[in-house]
Amino acid sequence: MKKALQYFVDNEYDKAFARVKQLVANERTIENLHNLAWFYMHEEEKPICAKPLAEEVVVQQPNHVFPYALYGQILAHLGEYKLAEQMLEKALQMERLPVILHNLAYVYAENRKWQQAAQCLVEIAEPSSYEKLYELYYRLQAGEDILPYIRQWSDEDDHFIGWSELAELLIEMGEFTMAVDYFEREWGEVIFSSYAIERYSYSLWKLGKVERMDAILATALQHIREMIVEVENESVEPNWTAEDKAERLQELQAEFQQIQCLPRGLQQGYIPPLEMNFYVHGGCLLFGCPQHQHPYY
Repeated sequence: MKKALQYFVDNEYDKAFARVKQLVANERTIENLHNLAWFYMHEEEKPICAKPLAEEVVVQQPNHVFPYALYGQILAHLGEYKLAEQMLEKALQMERLPVILHNLAYVYAENRKWQQAAQCLVEIAEPSSYEKLYELYYRLQAGEDILPYIRQWSDEDDHFIGWSELAELLIEMGEFTMAVDYFEREWGEVIFSSYAIERYSYSLWKLGKVERMDAILATALQHIREMIVEVENESVEPNWTAEDKAERLQELQAEFQQIQCLPRGLQQGYIPPLEMNFYVHGGCLLFGCPQHQHPYY
């Protein structure tokens, strides 16, 4: 295993992966099976291949946190949230690693256990960070008043992710004036997605600020027109094929149509839906990893 992990650290991935597979073929130990499951999960991105290996490990009831944490990740990726919750809770009882708290928060949320999800993130979320945003979202889902937490948000915090992300939660609370204020802080400074433009415009619509909404939409449409021209003028290359170019143009044209039709949609009662996408976190859980100084099993 030591040689395989050194290959991995030295960016000789094919040799590392082949070596770990050979180790499993020779001897199905907890360490060999677990590390191969990790490779399938995080390097090959094949959780369906990782699952039986990880399952074979946990049925042996290993006395280390890594197998339960990895199996929980795999199950979460595969949408098996009930069992994932059990595995991650077991892992957390052994050691309160940030990656476990993060993934358990994700699984609790998928199981609609909003308060438990929020409490997991309390332990790891930095002020004004991505994790803090989801902690507040889960608190909101649990019925809490999150305005006191929102007022603590600061662009001086080291992990500050932005104002428009926070505006999303304010819209859900019906705090449209604050939401517009937060969108305005970033308008012209960052590139807004079509989704964010829809949500921003909806907030303006709710406040009756139609002229400002029209100006925002006009700017967005002009930006998309310029992007379409730019893509049309790009040369086809080996890593940018004609199919890639056509697909990108189709995406931009769809975005243009979506934004152009937004005012009519709002008049007809359309509400741009909230999109909150928390993700399962990976992290190194390899037995014997020299880079992270993990012990062998």
